[in-house]
This record gives sequence, structure tokens and C-alpha cells, in this order.
Amino acid sequence: MIRNLIVPALLAAGLAACQSGGGAAPDPNAPASNEAHSLARKVGQTIARCWFAPGETAFAGYIYSPEPNAVTPRVLIVPKVQPAERPVLVIEARGATTLDTYGPLLGTPNATRIRADLDRWSKGSDSCS
Repeated sequence: MIRNLIVPALLAAGLAACQSGGGAAPDPNAPASNEAHSLARKVGQTIARCWFAPGETAFAGYIYSPEPNAVTPRVLIVPKVQPAERPVLVIEARGATTLDTYGPLLGTPNATRIRADLDRWSKGSDSCS
């Protein structure tokens, strides 16, 4: 009888401990901060100027789609011949200086440049590589 009461009490206490405090993960559906939206706008403009400039060949097979007003502001890089397909690179702004990136383009020879450019741009630079 007592064991039947102890197990549910321990489970409830464990759940309460997990839900309290500052260790909870951020809500992925929560609106992004104004700083994240500003960063996404700035990075989108710099991508247009640097990666998609006339004569730039590294990204010639792609187009970019900035979405700075999305719940999670981002820039998508998609194949030029199939723009409705899945993005090959997703750049999401998570704060004033934080960018998350993922996609198969990060597994290509351009990955080093992509990471270096985005790191520099997230820190305030707008120079092309």
C-alpha cells in the first residue's frame, strides 16, 4: 500500500524538478527576438551582395530566399532549377549574434567558406571573403 503511494509521489517530484528552474530548453515556436530578425536581415543582404554577386561562381547553381520576418528568421539557399525543392542550406538567426546552419551544402567544398563568412557576418562584419 505504501509502495503504491511512494512511486507516484517520486515520479511527480521528478517531473516537477525537470520543469522548474532555468534549465528548460527554449520554446522552438516562440517568436524570435528583434535582434534575431535584424541579424537575419543583415545576413540576407550580405549573402546577396557576396555570394550572389555578378561573376560569383561558387553559388551560381543556387538562389537565396531571405525570410527575415518568419517566426524563426532565416535565409534559405535552394537549387536554381528546382526552387520549390528542399533547401540545400538553411541559416537561422537565433539571437543578436547566433546563427544555426544546416543542410547538404555544408558537406561540399564550399563549407569552409560558408562557415567562415557566416561567423564573420554574425560578429558584425559585412565584408565578402
